[in-house]
Amino acid sequence: MQASASPASPRERPGSHIQTGSYTLRKVLSDIPLSADGHDQDVRITCVEFWNENLYIGTSAAEILHFVLIPPEPNDPLGQPSFIIASRLQPAFTQKSNAGVQQILLLPNVNKACILCNNALTFYTLPELSPAFAQKPISCVWVGGIDQNGAPENDSEQGVMIMMCLRSRIQLVRIGEEPRRIRNIEFGGCLSTSRRDDFACVADTHSYALLDVVHQQKIPLFPISSLDEDAAVAVGGASQDISMHDPPSRSISSSSNIPRPSDDRGHGRSTSWNNPGTGERFASPSPRPLSGIVSGRTEHGTVSGVEIQRWDVDPGEGAASKEWLNLSMLSSSLGEDVHHIRYSSQTLGIRTVASETEVNLSEISDILSLRRLHLRARRRGGSISVSASEKIDLDKKEEADKERDEVAFTSRLCKFKSRNMLWNDSEVWWVVRNPLIVQLDAKLKLAQCSAPGSTQIEPNREGVEYLLNSIRGLEPRNEAEFLGFTYIRQKASLLLFMDLILRTENSIIAYEINKRTTEEALLEGEIDPRIILALLPILNAEVIQGEKGIWVQGGLKDIVEKFLAQQNLSKFPTDPAGPFGDNLLQLTKRYLLVWRRKKGFGSVADEDEVFQTVDAALLRILLILDTQSHPGPATPGSVRAELNALVDNGVDCWDRAIELLEEYQRLYVMSRLYQSRKQAANVLATWRRIIDGEPNDGADFLDGEQEFRKYLGRIRDQAMVEEYGTWLANRNPKLGVQVFADENSRVKFSHDQAVALLREKAPAAVKEYLEYLVYGKKQTQYANDLIAYYLDIVVDKLETSEESKATLLQTYETYRALRPPKPTYRQFITENALDAEWWHSRLRLLQLLGTGQDAASSYDVGAILTRLGPYEQELVPEMIILNGRQGRHEEAIRLLTHGLGDFDTAISYCLLGGSSIYRPPGNRAIPAEELPTHADQARLFGYLLHEFLRIEDITDRVERTSELLERFGGWFDVQQVLGMIPDSWSIDIFSGFLISALRRLDKCGGN
Repeated sequence: MQASASPASPRERPGSHIQTGSYTLRKVLSDIPLSADGHDQDVRITCVEFWNENLYIGTSAAEILHFVLIPPEPNDPLGQPSFIIASRLQPAFTQKSNAGVQQILLLPNVNKACILCNNALTFYTLPELSPAFAQKPISCVWVGGIDQNGAPENDSEQGVMIMMCLRSRIQLVRIGEEPRRIRNIEFGGCLSTSRRDDFACVADTHSYALLDVVHQQKIPLFPISSLDEDAAVAVGGASQDISMHDPPSRSISSSSNIPRPSDDRGHGRSTSWNNPGTGERFASPSPRPLSGIVSGRTEHGTVSGVEIQRWDVDPGEGAASKEWLNLSMLSSSLGEDVHHIRYSSQTLGIRTVASETEVNLSEISDILSLRRLHLRARRRGGSISVSASEKIDLDKKEEADKERDEVAFTSRLCKFKSRNMLWNDSEVWWVVRNPLIVQLDAKLKLAQCSAPGSTQIEPNREGVEYLLNSIRGLEPRNEAEFLGFTYIRQKASLLLFMDLILRTENSIIAYEINKRTTEEALLEGEIDPRIILALLPILNAEVIQGEKGIWVQGGLKDIVEKFLAQQNLSKFPTDPAGPFGDNLLQLTKRYLLVWRRKKGFGSVADEDEVFQTVDAALLRILLILDTQSHPGPATPGSVRAELNALVDNGVDCWDRAIELLEEYQRLYVMSRLYQSRKQAANVLATWRRIIDGEPNDGADFLDGEQEFRKYLGRIRDQAMVEEYGTWLANRNPKLGVQVFADENSRVKFSHDQAVALLREKAPAAVKEYLEYLVYGKKQTQYANDLIAYYLDIVVDKLETSEESKATLLQTYETYRALRPPKPTYRQFITENALDAEWWHSRLRLLQLLGTGQDAASSYDVGAILTRLGPYEQELVPEMIILNGRQGRHEEAIRLLTHGLGDFDTAISYCLLGGSSIYRPPGNRAIPAEELPTHADQARLFGYLLHEFLRIEDITDRVERTSELLERFGGWFDVQQVLGMIPDSWSIDIFSGFLISALRRLDKCGGN
């Protein structure tokens, strides 16, 4: 590093102690007692040197302060060493001046030190600085020129050769047990040298030159300042012999005082020197940045700064490689201008010291060590706590132990070597290369606030995005960068997400590119989703932490807790149709879906709590978004389809999911959640709640009873089928009995078992089941039971309702009023059926009573007549059938003729012998053996003729009698008919009957 002077006005930047540059400062000492009497206002530090835990500070008061390093406590991994003063030395000099101690040159290989004080050089032993040689001080301008290629073992054996710059020459001296002069070189006014082997680069007040110290040859190089025309003329050309027998190459004025530059304008190729004792070697074994102290006049007055410039780049890249060292930590800092200090007698200085030391940069530990994050969080299986620190019983000692372990782990990454020291006023600092991670974190700190000096987190999106782009594709070179890059990406993504939160808070819908950039940053950083959710209203209630809490890197903890402290989430807009849904919910949903795919990887810390949180938050987001969906089942690609897919695949937050679904009244979705774990009982219980009328927002459970029945057919638990099957049968008998009648069901019931079960638990469905057996399965043995149910329904209705009686009587009257041709009474009441259970039960009762099947014919006619007796006027068809069953055909035919006026059915009665007169259409034909004989039919027709002749209406009487005789004359005796027909009737009325009778007689006579 090189000390120089030139005016400059670097750009001011906000953030006083934020170190974004390539180098940072670490304090070594402050409030140094520069004078023995304590009056050190006019005393300044002129040079420093460090070797083997010994710090030497030279002052303008011609004193050297010797400090000894005290290591930090062993149990403090980030502890900084301290220094105690060991001695205060006043080097010998020949003539007092204001220069003070100008140089401290340490020769560790021979345990010697060269001290230049007031232009007088003396020698001391290391480390206590006791006088080394018994000789007077040597008048000297500068001392140095140690061979940078020299081997330490050679120096120890042969001594160390140094270059003493005297007034008119350079003297080469080998320092060992005794100093030994080697040769003199003619080069007056030399201010600094840098040597490798036999070649040295030297400088005077005007220019640089290259010397061959063995052959004493000189090659002029270039002027220090491009404005020095005289020096520029002498540059270049052949080498020059500078041995002592030749005249000097240039007349040199007195060099007892170190000259200062004549003008303070900008530097060109190199820097001009400003202060005594602050020079450094011109070259080093490997390329590294070069720093120089630059002074100039600005609006603040005279200021000084340290410019850092890379010298291992192409010249065209030089401008881009310059930067200024942040000096904000110095006591003389300008405050807002972090790169300069006020110029005073306490001169700013910088140099490379003899030995390097290890410096702890605790910032790395501060930002990378895991620390417990205090959030409003939910314990596993618990409820929301007022404060995580109050409700989660985390042992404080255990927490402190873990924090110490974290610091011990990250402290390995905080150790850096430095050989550069900077001083100002009464302070000495190490200049340490700033780790890339600290630089990036510092830039993020600057980007946290949009306005300089603001304490509120208001991220500068452009700055954060620029930083992310700058590290994209970078591969970590060590463990610190591996951990650091992850941290930086997470913090940057967090800042971008906070920006979206602030925009949402102000009701601003963000641009799509901003949302996309934020999402990409979150996915790349892979930050714990619980941290993201903790920043959002509503969703922060879903954050779950274990007994030990949530541990995150310290840099993330600080920014999260600070942001939460400044936010008032109770006033945050939470309308999913507004910016909250557009900016945050959709993005967070996609981020959680990505995290959900990490289940089972095993590389996720606190995976139980993390994935419980992910599932709970994702479920809640989908429930919130689905409130905007139309009622009905899910459509492909819809939010409702995503919600169903989530619960169908199962969730880790089981209890919380049930709570949320109850809260949002999504019972059908909850049933799907139960189904994901094959909890059939809970599925059916939830469906029953929906069918019973409990709110099911979303209306996505269509045809619930039918789905209920189908589900019962798919389960194997008989007790469950019995319980819910009978419940459904009570609610919807027609549908419920299908549960017990389904032959494809996994649980099968015998007919007797089903009937008994329904009688006990669902009496209202027994009739439906019996109808299924009798009409569907043709199990006629259950017909009597079914008749009993029909009787109960019909009789109960007639007992309790006069209206039903009137309805039946009205049907008879209406039917009798119809003129032929008219339908049968059975057809009439079927076509004009009432939408009432008792009416349909009566139709079925008539069908069963009138059937000709053996099983049905075995019912107890007498018992039925007893029950129907009080209603024989209202139940005429039933009485007709029962009279026919008892053989009371005359009464049955009378009721058919006069009670109903159903003449066609009366004729059928005679032909069929009263059997199956109310058979439904399409039934099989009655077997011939079940039909009555011709004689029985003739007898029945005789009863019918008798009743026809008693029809009250003369027209109907004549027409019905004439039709009967003409159509069925073969069943009548002519003589008997002639005896029954009134004499007043014209022969034309029954002429057809007579003609057919005569034909039959003629046929019989012919035979």
